[in-house]
Amino acid sequence: MDECFEYFLESFAPQFDKVQPAPSDIEKFRGKLPEKLLEYWRDHGWGGFHNGLFWLVNPSDYTEVVDAWLTNTGIDGCDGYLAIARTAFGRVFLWNKSSGQTATINALFSEIITTPPNRSVLAGDEVSAVEAFMATKEPDALDIEDEKEKKLFKRAVKKLGTLKADEMYGFEPALVIGGPPKLENLVKVKIIEHLILLQQFGDVEILHMDVSRHL
Repeated sequence: MDECFEYFLESFAPQFDKVQPAPSDIEKFRGKLPEKLLEYWRDHGWGGFHNGLFWLVNPSDYTEVVDAWLTNTGIDGCDGYLAIARTAFGRVFLWNKSSGQTATINALFSEIITTPPNRSVLAGDEVSAVEAFMATKEPDALDIEDEKEKKLFKRAVKKLGTLKADEMYGFEPALVIGGPPKLENLVKVKIIEHLILLQQFGDVEILHMDVSRHL
């Protein structure tokens, strides 16, 4: 295990609900995703971390979701994005072979967040880019807040139970149609179906964040 994944596990262990990909599942993405990520799959599989707040996922399960959210957005290279991870609240992290992890679907808020191409990827160093993706994850940053700016994840687990691999926490009514972000409105839903449904509720906002300007 490399130091970056060890650092990730310091905040996100233990892993649960693990699925070990077959060699053919891994081979399917050779040349489309970084070898370092495929190595993580071989060593750690797909599954949840930090009681289900963060998940490494099989990109094949999310093909329909990525197509639904990215088609007709005008995002560069949108046909080259693959889902590699997601959160308990349906935030889906996308990887593009030519640019790295430069698009994220934030479905609850009807947003797609884009960033400039990863400098390491542009320099041909996908290893550093994948390691940084894992090592920079923080539980608080993956959580969401209620109306009183209090974190929801731990309370969602207590109220609704731990998520399965095909589930997420959503709101009824949905936030994008005016529902408030209250614990009482949180429900467990099937993640693929719910993400596709949320895309149909309204216009998707594309937010471009260039953090390099502040470095």
